[in-house]
Amino acid sequence: NRVGSELSSVHKYFVGGEPATARRHALAAVELIRAQPPEAEGTLDAELDAARERSVTALQKLAQRLRDAHDVTRDELDQVLIGAHRAELQAEWAHASAEQLQPLLEKPRAFFRAARSRLQANASASTALQLRKGIAYLRLGVQSAGTEERASLDAQLVELNQRAHQAELGELSPTDLQRSLARAEAAYAIAYLHEAATRQQAKQETAARRSLREAAARMRSRLEWLEDDEALRAATLRAEEVERAALTSHRRSVDTRTQELVSRALRSLAPPEPDEV
Repeated sequence: NRVGSELSSVHKYFVGGEPATARRHALAAVELIRAQPPEAEGTLDAELDAARERSVTALQKLAQRLRDAHDVTRDELDQVLIGAHRAELQAEWAHASAEQLQPLLEKPRAFFRAARSRLQANASASTALQLRKGIAYLRLGVQSAGTEERASLDAQLVELNQRAHQAELGELSPTDLQRSLARAEAAYAIAYLHEAATRQQAKQETAARRSLREAAARMRSRLEWLEDDEALRAATLRAEEVERAALTSHRRSVDTRTQELVSRALRSLAPPEPDEV
């Protein structure tokens, strides 16, 4: 979107040695973010508004430092830009329709498929690049993960980055890649399922269905990386069950059938112990 375009320009001109132009684009991004109306009332929307406000403050401080010729490292700049871009995308993602959301949910699987294809062709650098693209999309997910789920997600991202590094060195096997991807997809599906349950308990039915759609997408993607036929059949049934629940069009408050569905899906996603990385 336009905010993302301005943030990209900040990076481009900063790296190109034009801090004054980078500053102008940072301030333009601030104005675009501020011009957007606040989200509707609700806990999730308050969190999104707070994240946007934090990104505005960080961008303003960055612009001030660029104007005053303070030393700004590329890592510092990237941290601000990534945080602002993530807040903006999450706000859009949170209110996206099923049709708008589906392409984003499919992105990680597309990049991971490409990584597997490149690995089979012994293209080490390209394998690592495709893996890191998929990782970047995974990072945009799960807005309200609990402490335990967040720790699991972070651990899986670390593992996938290690696999990307192994690919660059020519040391990554197809089996290790598939197992790591299956674990990562399971961790994200688990986090989305917990998120769905939390949102439903808060009577945020629309948000809960969105979390179920995201869980179903990760469960469906995980099927590609499972090697055991029996596990694959069982996982397919659970994924289809969650997909059907995510597509329900009527509104309910807390629904015991959905709670049971989440419990079954969580049991089916219990991850195996990680391999040595």
